Amino acid sequence: MGPAVSATLFGIITTLGLVLSACEESSLDQRIAVLSPIAFGVGDWQGTSQPRRASAQGAWREQVTVQWQFSDSQTSLRFQFDSGRLLEQLEIFSDDHGMQPELRLQEQANSLLLFAASSPDNSTAAADSEANTWIFQTPDDASRLRRVTIRRLSAIRLLILVEQRATAKAPWRRVTEYGLTRQGFSLAAGTARKQECIITGGRGTITVIHAGESYPVCCDGCRKIFRSDPATAIARWRRKLESEK
Repeated sequence: MGPAVSATLFGIITTLGLVLSACEESSLDQRIAVLSPIAFGVGDWQGTSQPRRASAQGAWREQVTVQWQFSDSQTSLRFQFDSGRLLEQLEIFSDDHGMQPELRLQEQANSLLLFAASSPDNSTAAADSEANTWIFQTPDDASRLRRVTIRRLSAIRLLILVEQRATAKAPWRRVTEYGLTRQGFSLAAGTARKQECIITGGRGTITVIHAGESYPVCCDGCRKIFRSDPATAIARWRRKLESEK
């Protein structure tokens, strides 16, 4: 193989690598954008789960940690329930094939359930993110019929309502509702501009360091993806800042 051919092949391989890298970055940005309206939940929460409305009977204390999770083809927001008394894990995810978030739910001692975004009237419309409410529902032929409603009351208050029904035509009945408050929030903090996570643009509460410089991230999932390739994460963040000017 002559020098000219080798140089040409090297150029083709280099160009292909740059194209694939750009596609992967665009796909990640798209998945993050799908989930960004719900990303306010990243952080630690505490509160009470109440099976009965306006009643403390059967209620229990709960702590929930919400973190970003990343893989090659899927990005998700994972809600981990510390008590595991009813729910163990709730994961809202987006992959390369859909523009609407979906939900996976792991109940105690039960198999995993898959939910699609739904509207209050069970049509195929998206959940009402503008009203700070997201609704996910299992298909009518699922082994267990469940509906999960996530409602943002404020920057520090969050409700998660879990409902069930016996058949596709039966009314929904409450299983429990989690009323949660963000841990460590101080009303004296004022309205100062928040630091933005270098990966997702969320509320940066953790500091990572690379080459002597500090950068904010919002959770352990974002810290892991930053540490896996700091140079790429920083370059992507700088391009985003430039595009917003």
